[in-house]
Order: sequence, then C-alpha cells, then structure tokens
Amino acid sequence: MKLLAILLSLTVVESIGGELNDFRWKQRILVVTSSSLSLRVNLVKDEVGLLERDVRVFILDDPEKAPSASLAAELKQRLKIRDGVDEVFLLGKDGRTILRWKAEEFTLSALFLKIDSMPMRKAEMQERREK
Repeated sequence: MKLLAILLSLTVVESIGGELNDFRWKQRILVVTSSSLSLRVNLVKDEVGLLERDVRVFILDDPEKAPSASLAAELKQRLKIRDGVDEVFLLGKDGRTILRWKAEEFTLSALFLKIDSMPMRKAEMQERREK
C-alpha cells in the first residue's frame, strides 16, 4: 500500500509540465489570486524573507507580478483557481501544492513557519550555515 502511495505521488510530480516545470527544484511558488492591497503590501515588506526561502511570487492580476499568459493558464488549471475567490497557494520546489489559504487568513509568518519546517528547507539552512 505504501508503495502504491509513493508511485502515485511520483506520477503527480512527473506530470508537471509546461512553464511550471522551469521552476521545479529551483524555487517555491506563491500564487496570489487576491486583489487585497494589504496582502500585496505585506508581501513586499519581507521580500528578503521570500528570497531567502527561494519563493517566487506571482500575483495573477498584477501586471508587474503576473506570470506569462501561458504560465497563468497552467497555474489556473493546475490549482483549480476559481474566478472571484481570493486565495493564496504555495507550491513546493517539487511542484506539488503544499498549502492553500483563503487570502484573508494568509500571513507571511504562517508561510515562513511552514516552509522552514520542510525537510528540504532545513537542508538548505544547514548547507548555508556550513558555507
């Protein structure tokens, strides 16, 4: 049964394609579908924390932070994004969706806590300390 679960999860990861695959194993992706100004301001406030954790932010309706049209379509399909629903999604470096928040419940501290608890992030922090 464990083997089946592992194979299924590998299949999901392997099925990631298109432009999204360009970020795989390089960056975590934060997708924001909210037009909330306060959420956007908070994301800008701690760009250093986001960069430190290899997080690339895409805000779908912001010309400066939006992905390409093809990547936006890919993200909308992959994440099943619904029009008019304000949400924030975190995709791991492996391309899998890790978390989904309602925009009003999202905080950077919750994001950083989640990322910092991941085994890959712990390894990254250990590697940086050793340099």
